[in-house]
Amino acid sequence: LQTCIDLCNGMITSWGPVIADVFAALELDPAVDCGRIGVCPPVNATPKYPKTKLVSSGKIPNPVEGTIFHVSDIHYDHNYQSGTNTNCDMPVCCHVTYGTGPAGTFGDFACDPPEVLVKDVMNQIKIYNPNFLIYTGDTPAHDLWLQTHDSNVGAISNVTKWTLERLPSVTKYFPALGNHAAAPVDNFGGPAHDYWLYGPVGDMWSQFLPSSAIVSFKWGGYYTAVMEPGLRAVVLQTNYYDTNNLWLKPLTQPDIAGQFAWLADVLSQIKQLGEKAYIIAHEKPASFSTAGPWQQMYLQLATQYKDTIVAHFFGHNHCDLFQVLHDPSTGSPISVAFMPSSLTPGGNDSNPSYRLYQYTQDSKSLLDYHQYRVDLELANKQGYCTWYKAYEAREAWGIPNMDEISWQQVGENIGNNKTAWNFFRFQYHGGLKYYPLEDLDTDQKAAMCHVLGDTDVNFKSCMNKSM
Repeated sequence: LQTCIDLCNGMITSWGPVIADVFAALELDPAVDCGRIGVCPPVNATPKYPKTKLVSSGKIPNPVEGTIFHVSDIHYDHNYQSGTNTNCDMPVCCHVTYGTGPAGTFGDFACDPPEVLVKDVMNQIKIYNPNFLIYTGDTPAHDLWLQTHDSNVGAISNVTKWTLERLPSVTKYFPALGNHAAAPVDNFGGPAHDYWLYGPVGDMWSQFLPSSAIVSFKWGGYYTAVMEPGLRAVVLQTNYYDTNNLWLKPLTQPDIAGQFAWLADVLSQIKQLGEKAYIIAHEKPASFSTAGPWQQMYLQLATQYKDTIVAHFFGHNHCDLFQVLHDPSTGSPISVAFMPSSLTPGGNDSNPSYRLYQYTQDSKSLLDYHQYRVDLELANKQGYCTWYKAYEAREAWGIPNMDEISWQQVGENIGNNKTAWNFFRFQYHGGLKYYPLEDLDTDQKAAMCHVLGDTDVNFKSCMNKSM
């Protein structure tokens, strides 16, 4: 009973002010409401955003193959304590306040990870000396009832510090924010409401990002930066469109923080310069709320600039996953979104994981990826982590390359071939033997539609088609 009371009290304290602000924003405003019924011009019809002027980043004189280290959903829990209770009837356990129990040194499937596991995965970066480190967000833990603005900024600060301490001198770092960066979780209101987060995080990330990136990040949580000559990271704040974001309710126009207008402008410049882009963000378009046009807005730009955008990197799902993106008009595959699973094992989702991609510096195209993970139960028994290669993508899936046509075929094979479906399920759950079942675990067609249905509409259409 006490844990339930603590949870309720904490959530009320966290969510109360935002709920009050949202209701206040929903109050009748003559200027806004006259615009809604067409009597007056719409308010904020043209979204504001900071202009980012791009100049040529040059060309690599002797292009070779490079590597990309991708980690996601760390969810560092500073309250984690080994030897504590793992069955506490709370969203996450392993805190001293929940009593003693079997929580291991490196974590537990009912908990978010401790500092030692976060540092261990960052030590892996030094093994490979990758060209780039991509982090697709979600740093704070799932202890939502305990979180404040200061605690979330503090978690991001700690993980940034540990990362930079272990970052090879040859590696450039490109992080994104996750939906759990907000306090309360999921609730991002844009420049007028989120500077408490964008300001201090922008200051800490200015250690490794250019000043032009920090300007747009402090405005809306998004930025672009040169990765290498001919290639740019375009890092987005897609958590604005989370289904649980209360700030979607009082919107007067859908382009929060002008992000889509900024994205269109930046992609246009990259195309004109003859360069390529990697899109980096936390939530993929299929996770966006269907209460607005955001899924279609994203895919329309992805289609328009399909020859400029090489790949899309996301997180959020805590599972080893890919998703083929399609042209909204023709249904043809245009690109692929890659998700590497999570570091956190919380919720029996997956063993802690990361991914290493190979790419060519010539075309910037991905050549392959290798999936790595640690057996958490074994790590706790032996007292150290043994990170092992789970599989190599092209070999495992039998594909000639990493383009959207190949991954479209993989998706269809998952729906038509039980061996492919079983392999997909095993990797999706990070090699776990026991896990909460999802629809894709019991319905082969649902598994196929999860990787080929890039919007809610397309997922439902896929499910309605005969096999």
